[in-house]
Amino acid sequence: MNPKERTEYLDEDIFKKAEISVRITSIFIGSYEIKRHLAFRDYLLFHPEVKKRYGQLKEKLVDKFPYDIESYISGKEQLVKEIEVKALEWYKGEE
Repeated sequence: MNPKERTEYLDEDIFKKAEISVRITSIFIGSYEIKRHLAFRDYLLFHPEVKKRYGQLKEKLVDKFPYDIESYISGKEQLVKEIEVKALEWYKGEE
């Protein structure tokens, strides 16, 4: 299959069409980066209204920028930062 072909993929709870891409991230156990990722994930799990808002924004951006990952990422950056600040503060109380 040509990697430039559109294919269906699962992103959270939605199916959309997008180009195939791979992202590999290396993080060290105990690092700030892993704490940030886990805090964000867990915050969304315990705050369904925030998860819904985030998911709706992602759906809107996928529709608007189906082939432009940079614009997609840029479009969610502000909300991600807002959630991240709250998530890290919340996560401190959960440790």
